[in-house]
Amino acid sequence: MRYLFFVLLLAACSTPQPPASIASSATDQAHAACTATAGEMPQLVGITVSDDAADFEDMRTLRVTDEASGGFLLVHYDSGSEAMARATAACLGAQIATIGREVGDERKAAQWDSVVFTQTAFNNLTSPGEVTRWPVFVQDDSQLDFRSVKAIGWVIPHEQVHAYQAQNGFNFPRWLAEGHAVWIDFKLADRFDPIVTARQIAARAQKATESEGPLKLLEWGKHQPRREAYYRQVGDEERAKMDADLSYYPSGVFTFTDDDFEVEYVANDQARYLAAFRVLKGLEDRHGAAAVHAWIADLVTSHNAPISDGVVDTSLQTHFGETLGEVLDNLG
Repeated sequence: MRYLFFVLLLAACSTPQPPASIASSATDQAHAACTATAGEMPQLVGITVSDDAADFEDMRTLRVTDEASGGFLLVHYDSGSEAMARATAACLGAQIATIGREVGDERKAAQWDSVVFTQTAFNNLTSPGEVTRWPVFVQDDSQLDFRSVKAIGWVIPHEQVHAYQAQNGFNFPRWLAEGHAVWIDFKLADRFDPIVTARQIAARAQKATESEGPLKLLEWGKHQPRREAYYRQVGDEERAKMDADLSYYPSGVFTFTDDDFEVEYVANDQARYLAAFRVLKGLEDRHGAAAVHAWIADLVTSHNAPISDGVVDTSLQTHFGETLGEVLDNLG
């Protein structure tokens, strides 16, 4: 059986804007699709949802396609989650279509991250060469608790921006990668679920007021866990190397918790998201959204290697006549 779902999307900034009534209708329809309950199947123009043969483990699969670009994601579901998966599929399609338009994605038939609706524990998030699968937990009554509502309305759109970044060569410092993703989030998320968006913005602002000490934004992502966190997870040979060379850190796959990092680093983590967003928002306020998009695109196309803060500094001066230090000073 084939299901057609449709979404009215706003025109790109380079094209004439639709009348306000049409734009409002598009937002209302996207919001309705993203707040649908089990048993509902909202229909939105431009998004196709169909059963797919690419079943995952013991789950069934839907393929959700943005007709304009051919971009798609897979939605997996177990037997108790089918109604919720079908109710939400159109929303997930609207998200990738809207994000793609906002970032100027020129890819055709690109695969975005998958979503798994499940009533049981799910840990198989990804494997080499595959896209990430983001879980949405469904209650016994086939509905969603707020954690899962937040996942659909906020977490998954944010992670889809990161999926776009990863597939398009965004080798940015973490502060810039997160700042770009949250900047896009804040532009678009209230189209999907305004209540979730408002709560997340308020929570981020509260974390910012509670943060202690300097944010050290440029150090974000460069902070190593405590050495003992590695030490307990390696064998005698690696421990001997660590004992002999205090700068040596073993390679491999490790598991870390918040307790493995310095308290100050973990406590300020949420505040860094807001600060990183404010870097991009400040540039937008001073130079316009189109200029920021062009700057991001130039950073990606002009540099193949991981982009350093020094490269960002030079690029900021070229595009905006501002140094990285001046941009950070503007955060207040």
